[in-house]
Amino acid sequence: MRTARASRMLQVAMVGLLLTGCATMSPEECAVADWERIGEMDARSGEGMNYFARRASDCAEAGYPADQAAWTRGWDVGITWFCTRNNGFRKGLDGYRYDQICPGHIEQDFLDGYDTGYAIHQYHERIDRTGSEIERARERLDDLRAERPRDPEAIADARDRLAVLRDRLRTEELELARLKGLAQGRGFPVRL
Repeated sequence: MRTARASRMLQVAMVGLLLTGCATMSPEECAVADWERIGEMDARSGEGMNYFARRASDCAEAGYPADQAAWTRGWDVGITWFCTRNNGFRKGLDGYRYDQICPGHIEQDFLDGYDTGYAIHQYHERIDRTGSEIERARERLDDLRAERPRDPEAIADARDRLAVLRDRLRTEELELARLKGLAQGRGFPVRL
């Protein structure tokens, strides 16, 4: 009986923790919120204008009003920091999914950096995938060589597959180096 009650209390506590994990702000944060600063930090983090609604909803549930005008003033300041060419490049390198939050008059600078960084990010991912495929192909070749009796045709196919993958990896590495060189030539901080 006692174990069942303790288990139920633990379940309730876990649900509470999960629900709070989804909240953008705690009731304590809502009570002392500097909405202008929060808006600025949201924009600097890459949150769009629609993020305010989530914050306002969380605070309303806790019984605190949200100041949209102050949040928007802060967001307008933060977004000019976020939507720079260099930050776009960093976000692209990180694989950030851009959700068109930059205002039109500064979006092109951000996209100039973002597109360059994201192209590099994609080649890193391609190289990682090809590396994994090479590892699996090596394992397959090793398994085929260990089989008795050996299947020479299957071994030859596995060797050919491995050679194709190695060629693809070299091509991807060359393209990545080219993209990094172009980015560096355009003034982006890239390690070659």
